[in-house]
Amino acid sequence: MSMRTPGANLPGNPLRLEYPQSLAVYDEYTAAQKAVDYLSDNKFPVEQLMIVGTELKRIERITGRLS
Repeated sequence: MSMRTPGANLPGNPLRLEYPQSLAVYDEYTAAQKAVDYLSDNKFPVEQLMIVGTELKRIERITGRLS
């Protein structure tokens, strides 16, 4: 089940996103964590993000800022 932003599929909506969408690519897991922290600090809804590794060893669903 995918979660969608209300109104994201309305014509002319500048916030329209296709899912899944890659925000960035990092060489190190810690760099990806720092990016999520930055987004969280700036009120981005990180609950909608996932960190996905290559040579897949782990998929992590973000539930909030790491405390």
